[in-house]
Amino acid sequence: MRHLILLLSMISVFMSTAYLPLKQMYTPSKELTESEKAGLLLMREEEKLAFEVYTTMYKKWDHHVFYNILQSEERHGSMVKDLIVKYKLQDPYSEEFGKYTSPQLQQQYNNLITKGNGSLTDAFTAGAMIEDMDVSDLDRLLAETKNPDLLEVYGYLNHGSENHLRAFNRQLERSENAYTPSYISKERFDAIILENKEGGNCTSGKTNCHSGNKKCCSNKNNKACAAQDSKKVCNESKNTSCKENQSGQKKCCK
Repeated sequence: MRHLILLLSMISVFMSTAYLPLKQMYTPSKELTESEKAGLLLMREEEKLAFEVYTTMYKKWDHHVFYNILQSEERHGSMVKDLIVKYKLQDPYSEEFGKYTSPQLQQQYNNLITKGNGSLTDAFTAGAMIEDMDVSDLDRLLAETKNPDLLEVYGYLNHGSENHLRAFNRQLERSENAYTPSYISKERFDAIILENKEGGNCTSGKTNCHSGNKKCCSNKNNKACAAQDSKKVCNESKNTSCKENQSGQKKCCK
C-alpha cells in the first residue's frame, strides 16, 4: 500500500510539471508600455475597418481584388487579436458590422464607404487610402517598439499592406488614374510601388515574394527577385548572376 501511494505521488508530480513548457510558450515577452497597448488596440480596429470596407466593396462591385484582400485582412485581424488576448488587454472589437470604438475610425469608415460606393475607381482609391493609412501607422509602431511579439506581427502586417497598396494602385493605373498618398510620404509610396516593378525585398528568411508574379532568390540580403514573365532565374549559389531572358537581357542578383 505504501508503495502504491508513493507511485501515485510521483505520477501526480510528473503530470503537474509536464505542461509547464507549453504554458511558458504563451507567456508575454515583457510588459507592454501604454503606447504599445494603444498601438495594438488601434491596429485591431484598423484591421476590422479594412475587412469591413472591402467586404462592402466586394458585395457592391463584385471585383476579385476586394475578395482576395479581405481574406488577408481577416487573418491580420486574428493575429492582432491573439496578441490582445496574450497581453490580457480589453478587446475594442465590436461584433456589430461598421461600428468602432474610436470616433476617428468611425468617421473614417463612414467616409470610405461613401467614397467607395461612387464608382469602381473610387472603390479602388478607398482601398489605397486604407493601406496608405495602415502603412503609416505600422511604420510608426514598428519604430516605437522593441517588443519581439509586436515587431513580428507588425512587420507581417506592414508587408501585407504594402502588397495591398500595390494591388489597388495597379487597378487605378489600368484605368489611367493616379493615387496620391495622404498618410505616407511620396518617397515612401514611390519606393513601395517601385519594389513591385523592379524587384524588391523578400520577407526575411523566405524564398518566395508575396507580391505579384515574382519569385525570390534566397540570398544574404533577401533582395533579389526575378519576374517569371521575363524568364530570369537567379543563381542561388553565387547570388551574382541570372540567366538571359528571351530578349538577351540580363539582370543579376546582388
